[in-house]
Amino acid sequence: MNSALHNRRKFKKLLDICKVRQGLQIPIEKRSKNPGDNKLPYLTVSWINSGFSISKAEYIDSPKESVILKDNEFVVGRTGAVGEIFEGIRCVFHNNFFAVNTNDDVLKNYLIHFLKWEKTRNKIFNLAGTTTIPDLNHGDFYSIDIFVPTLPEQQEIVNVLSSIDENISLINKKICKLDFLLKGLTIKLTSKDAKNDKHSESTIGEEVHFQGGSQPPRSTFKFKPAQNLVRLLQIRDYKSDKKATFIPKELSKRWCSETDVMIGRYGPPNFQILRGKEGSYNVALIKATPKSDKRLNNEYLYRFLSRHDLFEIIDKLSQRTSGQQGVDMNALKSFPFTMKPLKDQTKIVQILQELEDYKNKLVAKKGKYIFFKNALSNDLLSGHKRVGI
Repeated sequence: MNSALHNRRKFKKLLDICKVRQGLQIPIEKRSKNPGDNKLPYLTVSWINSGFSISKAEYIDSPKESVILKDNEFVVGRTGAVGEIFEGIRCVFHNNFFAVNTNDDVLKNYLIHFLKWEKTRNKIFNLAGTTTIPDLNHGDFYSIDIFVPTLPEQQEIVNVLSSIDENISLINKKICKLDFLLKGLTIKLTSKDAKNDKHSESTIGEEVHFQGGSQPPRSTFKFKPAQNLVRLLQIRDYKSDKKATFIPKELSKRWCSETDVMIGRYGPPNFQILRGKEGSYNVALIKATPKSDKRLNNEYLYRFLSRHDLFEIIDKLSQRTSGQQGVDMNALKSFPFTMKPLKDQTKIVQILQELEDYKNKLVAKKGKYIFFKNALSNDLLSGHKRVGI
């Protein structure tokens, strides 16, 4: 960075603009599962990972004021949830976190945006180290440089970035509502209607053929595409292409197309319903196909197997196999399957697909907002572009 430019922009160390205090590790016997008038929730990494589930919450009875997160503070994960920011919860916090309190030179929300900035987060991860359990200490946190404009300019930056966050939050709420609607509607539309005598009950096993995967020895694996090689699909490949694996074409024994319905045999999570990839699939995957395409639409099968109630049952019945959880195929095959006329199946698929398409548009819109915010953060939080001056 040009030193003259750096000097025109006012930089300080975090040590100069805030103070941190570490949380407290409270023994299990002093934690309670029941809330009460004098109890506060205990902020831990496990509670965060559960999505702040009520069933996972723990409470501390009559805690000392010194271990309570104050209204003008927020917490930063120092290990277990390194760099994560949490605020707005009056709680006692574990020693996996710092409580951060700013001085008069910096607005609390400005510092929060700075710490959430991708460049700052990357720096925090690097400072925490690459050990099995990364750990951010006070000294490394304090050593981070921060651009500190005037308070009015900080407020302008906060207003700009927070307005984008509000739009992202609104989109997230819509996506959550659509997810909830899709789950309920999928079950309702693929269940038997007692008033319709054209709907008959069968079982998944009677209507669906299952074929397990196969794979050659690991010694034949290649990690770059080449002539006469085909993609070997694993469960992870349906989420990312970063670790693509290839095998000789002549060793491919099980094949799936992009439209085939695939089941993740092992977890966690168990019983993932997947599709969208073409290749030779391995032993962790099972292909599900209609036994008769005159009775069962492949898209309807995909929607049926994606039912949340079916997932809950199969996941709970998963059995340990060589240290891994495997899908209970007997339970899956015996699950009741509602057979409807093909034209009804097609209509159901269309309704659900339209909702999913709308959800995907919202996800894409959210992605654009995130990209826009990252670009603005790069300019405003570094001082390369100024506002309100």
